[in-house]
Amino acid sequence: MRTLQALAAALVMVISGCDQGLQGDVRDLGEAIQHCREYSKKVLISDVVISVDQLSTREQGGYYKVFLNLDNQHKHGYASCEVDMSGLIVNYSAPGFHKNTGAFSQFSNN
Repeated sequence: MRTLQALAAALVMVISGCDQGLQGDVRDLGEAIQHCREYSKKVLISDVVISVDQLSTREQGGYYKVFLNLDNQHKHGYASCEVDMSGLIVNYSAPGFHKNTGAFSQFSNN
């Protein structure tokens, strides 16, 4: 199922012509964290402060699972980001936080 999800994400990127930074150069957990942080900066509105939830972030089952704390003047929340070993973000969610992208420029489950 994960392979199908990754292929679907890649297909969406090719068809739409919009990458928005889903593919990154990732060799370890630290680089996966940085990739998710940079992606969050691209897709979330600019007033969000991003920090890493170090207790939840981990490598699991061939994926890096990164959890970020999100804060702005009005709310506190999180983003979850799943990166495969090739550096592709296959799942990204930031419930309750507004995105600054168009309809076809983001892969999201929220």
